[in-house]
Amino acid sequence: MRLLPSLRWRLWPVLILAGLLGGIFAFGTSRGPKHEGRTAAEWLRHYCERVYLRPTRNASTAEVQLAFRAMGTNAVPYLAGRITGTQVDSSMENRWRQLREWAHLVPTPTRRMQAEAAALLLAHASKPPGEMLVPLLERAFSSPDPQQRANALVAVRGISSGDSLAKP
Repeated sequence: MRLLPSLRWRLWPVLILAGLLGGIFAFGTSRGPKHEGRTAAEWLRHYCERVYLRPTRNASTAEVQLAFRAMGTNAVPYLAGRITGTQVDSSMENRWRQLREWAHLVPTPTRRMQAEAAALLLAHASKPPGEMLVPLLERAFSSPDPQQRANALVAVRGISSGDSLAKP
Protein backbone atom coordinates (compact mmCIF):
# COMPACT_ATOMS: atom_id res chain seq x y z
CA MET A 1 0.00 0.00 0.00
CA ARG A 2 1.47 3.34 -1.00
CA LEU A 3 0.93 6.48 1.01
CA LEU A 4 -0.25 9.58 -0.74
CA PRO A 5 2.59 12.11 -1.22
CA SER A 6 0.86 14.74 0.94
CA LEU A 7 0.36 12.23 3.78
CA ARG A 8 3.98 11.08 3.52
CA TRP A 9 5.23 14.67 4.02
CA ARG A 10 2.98 15.07 7.05
CA LEU A 11 4.22 11.83 8.55
CA TRP A 12 7.95 12.76 8.56
CA PRO A 13 7.72 15.49 11.26
CA VAL A 14 5.76 13.12 13.49
CA LEU A 15 8.39 10.39 13.11
CA ILE A 16 11.24 12.82 13.76
CA LEU A 17 9.51 14.17 16.87
CA ALA A 18 8.87 10.64 18.15
CA GLY A 19 12.54 9.75 17.58
CA LEU A 20 13.73 12.85 19.44
CA LEU A 21 11.43 12.21 22.39
CA GLY A 22 12.51 8.57 22.49
CA GLY A 23 16.18 9.61 22.49
CA ILE A 24 15.63 12.14 25.26
CA PHE A 25 13.83 9.52 27.32
CA ALA A 26 16.48 6.87 26.70
CA PHE A 27 19.48 9.05 27.43
CA GLY A 28 17.94 11.46 29.92
CA THR A 29 16.51 9.00 32.41
CA SER A 30 19.77 7.48 33.62
CA ARG A 31 20.76 9.50 36.68
CA GLY A 32 23.16 7.17 38.40
CA PRO A 33 22.57 4.01 40.39
CA LYS A 34 19.32 3.26 42.17
CA HIS A 35 18.41 2.39 45.74
CA GLU A 36 14.86 1.55 46.79
CA GLY A 37 13.54 2.68 43.40
CA ARG A 38 15.08 6.17 43.61
CA THR A 39 18.04 7.28 41.54
CA ALA A 40 21.18 8.89 42.93
CA ALA A 41 19.99 12.21 41.49
CA GLU A 42 16.74 11.96 43.46
CA TRP A 43 18.60 11.09 46.67
CA LEU A 44 20.97 14.02 46.14
CA ARG A 45 18.05 16.40 45.52
CA HIS A 46 16.38 15.11 48.70
CA TYR A 47 19.60 15.72 50.66
CA CYS A 48 19.85 19.29 49.30
CA GLU A 49 16.26 19.98 50.28
CA ARG A 50 16.87 18.73 53.81
CA VAL A 51 20.16 20.57 54.36
CA TYR A 52 19.94 23.77 52.28
CA LEU A 53 16.42 24.58 51.19
CA ARG A 54 14.22 23.57 54.11
CA PRO A 55 16.49 23.04 57.11
CA THR A 56 14.83 22.15 60.40
CA ARG A 57 16.23 21.06 63.72
CA ASN A 58 15.08 17.49 63.37
CA ALA A 59 15.82 17.12 59.64
CA SER A 60 17.63 13.83 59.44
CA THR A 61 19.97 13.07 56.59
CA ALA A 62 20.64 9.56 57.84
CA GLU A 63 18.24 8.04 55.31
CA VAL A 64 20.14 9.66 52.42
CA GLN A 65 23.51 8.65 53.84
CA LEU A 66 22.32 5.06 54.22
CA ALA A 67 21.10 5.09 50.62
CA PHE A 68 24.50 6.23 49.35
CA ARG A 69 26.26 3.68 51.55
CA ALA A 70 24.03 0.99 50.07
CA MET A 71 24.84 2.14 46.53
CA GLY A 72 28.51 1.89 47.49
CA THR A 73 31.15 2.60 44.88
CA ASN A 74 28.49 2.60 42.14
CA ALA A 75 27.48 6.10 43.28
CA VAL A 76 31.03 7.50 43.37
CA PRO A 77 31.29 8.41 39.64
CA TYR A 78 27.91 10.18 39.78
CA LEU A 79 28.83 12.20 42.90
CA ALA A 80 32.28 13.04 41.55
CA GLY A 81 30.64 14.17 38.33
CA ARG A 82 28.45 16.56 40.28
CA ILE A 83 31.59 18.10 41.80
CA THR A 84 33.60 18.36 38.58
CA GLY A 85 30.68 19.46 36.42
CA THR A 86 29.79 23.05 35.81
CA GLN A 87 28.55 24.73 38.96
CA VAL A 88 26.92 27.75 37.36
CA ASP A 89 23.23 27.46 36.61
CA SER A 90 22.12 28.38 33.12
CA SER A 91 19.75 31.28 32.65
CA MET A 92 16.97 28.81 31.82
CA GLU A 93 17.53 26.97 35.11
CA ASN A 94 17.46 30.26 37.00
CA ARG A 95 14.20 31.26 35.30
CA TRP A 96 12.68 27.86 36.06
CA ARG A 97 13.72 28.18 39.72
CA GLN A 98 12.25 31.69 39.95
CA LEU A 99 8.99 30.51 38.39
CA ARG A 100 8.76 27.62 40.85
CA GLU A 101 9.42 29.93 43.80
CA TRP A 102 6.87 32.45 42.51
CA ALA A 103 4.27 29.67 42.23
CA HIS A 104 5.15 28.47 45.75
CA LEU A 105 6.27 25.08 44.47
CA VAL A 106 9.08 23.03 45.97
CA PRO A 107 12.35 25.00 45.66
CA THR A 108 15.01 23.57 43.37
CA PRO A 109 18.62 23.22 44.54
CA THR A 110 21.28 25.03 42.52
CA ARG A 111 24.19 23.19 40.91
CA ARG A 112 26.55 24.71 43.49
CA MET A 113 24.39 23.31 46.30
CA GLN A 114 24.38 19.90 44.64
CA ALA A 115 28.17 19.96 44.22
CA GLU A 116 28.69 20.83 47.87
CA ALA A 117 26.23 18.14 48.95
CA ALA A 118 27.96 15.58 46.71
CA ALA A 119 31.29 16.40 48.34
CA LEU A 120 29.81 15.96 51.81
CA LEU A 121 28.18 12.67 50.84
CA LEU A 122 31.44 11.37 49.37
CA ALA A 123 33.30 12.30 52.54
CA HIS A 124 30.80 11.01 55.08
CA ALA A 125 28.57 8.40 53.46
CA SER A 126 30.27 6.71 50.53
CA LYS A 127 33.91 6.77 51.71
CA PRO A 128 35.34 5.40 48.46
CA PRO A 129 38.92 4.16 48.18
CA GLY A 130 41.49 6.78 47.22
CA GLU A 131 42.54 4.94 44.08
CA MET A 132 39.02 5.36 42.75
CA LEU A 133 38.17 8.88 43.92
CA VAL A 134 41.27 10.96 43.22
CA PRO A 135 41.41 10.32 39.45
CA LEU A 136 37.72 11.25 39.19
CA LEU A 137 38.35 14.56 40.95
CA GLU A 138 41.54 15.44 39.07
CA ARG A 139 39.75 18.06 36.98
CA ALA A 140 38.27 19.68 40.11
CA PHE A 141 41.68 19.99 41.78
CA SER A 142 43.03 21.99 38.83
CA SER A 143 39.90 24.10 38.39
CA PRO A 144 40.15 27.90 38.53
CA ASP A 145 36.95 27.93 40.62
CA PRO A 146 37.94 27.96 44.33
CA GLN A 147 34.59 26.46 45.36
CA GLN A 148 35.15 23.46 43.08
CA ARG A 149 38.64 22.91 44.56
CA ALA A 150 37.21 23.19 48.08
CA ASN A 151 34.50 20.62 47.29
CA ALA A 152 37.14 18.23 45.94
CA LEU A 153 39.17 18.61 49.15
CA VAL A 154 36.08 17.95 51.26
CA ALA A 155 35.39 14.78 49.25
CA VAL A 156 38.96 13.55 49.63
CA ARG A 157 38.74 14.12 53.38
CA GLY A 158 36.59 10.98 53.58
CA ILE A 159 39.44 8.74 52.40
CA SER A 160 40.70 6.66 55.31
CA SER A 161 44.35 7.02 56.29
CA GLY A 162 45.08 3.41 55.26
CA ASP A 163 44.14 4.06 51.63
CA SER A 164 46.82 5.17 49.25
CA LEU A 165 46.11 8.08 46.97
CA ALA A 166 46.14 7.57 43.25
CA LYS A 167 49.50 7.38 41.54
CA PRO A 168 50.17 10.33 39.23
